[in-house]
Amino acid sequence: MTANRVTIVNHCAIDIACPPSVLWAALTDDYVDGGGFAQAGYRIEPLDEPALVLGGYRMRFESEALADDRICRITERDEEAMRLSLQAEYLSAAANGMVVYATYQVVPDGEGALYRLDCHATLGLEVGAGASREEIAQIIATLRTHFHEGIAVKAAELKARIEMARVG
Repeated sequence: MTANRVTIVNHCAIDIACPPSVLWAALTDDYVDGGGFAQAGYRIEPLDEPALVLGGYRMRFESEALADDRICRITERDEEAMRLSLQAEYLSAAANGMVVYATYQVVPDGEGALYRLDCHATLGLEVGAGASREEIAQIIATLRTHFHEGIAVKAAELKARIEMARVG
């Protein structure tokens, strides 16, 4: 097997029927202290690193089907631009050294808000020694689709949660 370091880029944008401030509050609640992950069953442990001036935490989740252990560092929090950036370092062996850089942004859009997510994931990709560029490109395309589908599901869940709360 040959290890290759690859970067996969995904983007997502979805309209949410709520004031931008409501969406911004949901994003900061979910990601700044890991509240959204804690609600999903993750153990959240604040990090005490001097260079983490904006904060960070370690999050862990274990079940029979999933082991997820990562360090999340907040790299940008711009209240005026309603933009939040994080770096997540995945620690479980199955993640192949994946590091994800994600930027979440709320853009006012008429009477609602546009939720935008830009994500760069870098990870080790192990392929057979004789793998061709085309075979590697297909593996990367499959991963890109998998990541995009996961991001789309999370965005749809966020939209439903916010819009249902506003109706109820």
